[in-house]
Amino acid sequence: MARILLIDDEPLVRRTLQLALENAGHSVATAEDGEGGMALARTLGFDLMVIDVLMPGRDGLETIMEMRREKPNLRILAISGCGHSSRVDFLKLARGLGATRTLEKPFLSGTLIATVGECLAN
Repeated sequence: MARILLIDDEPLVRRTLQLALENAGHSVATAEDGEGGMALARTLGFDLMVIDVLMPGRDGLETIMEMRREKPNLRILAISGCGHSSRVDFLKLARGLGATRTLEKPFLSGTLIATVGECLAN
């Protein structure tokens, strides 16, 4: 189906999402941070990037901004367990920076697959 780049700093979350996406027929490459994700994106072609917003090092927001500059047509699904923190709506910021869709953790795998489908349909 689609080639997806999955970036999340939590190994268990990354593996769980990877399995859900692969079980839905997608090809998935993973990275544990924005820097590793950007390196993969520069060398491989992807239809969609699924990225955690809050990560150590190069976070999701910074990675979304850089990805928009380098690959403006790439669809982006931003995810976060801290949608609102300290009166900041990180998922709203991600949308403002160019995320195609957002999802607040935790979410069901069916919700993830449906949202990925919506991203790819645009």
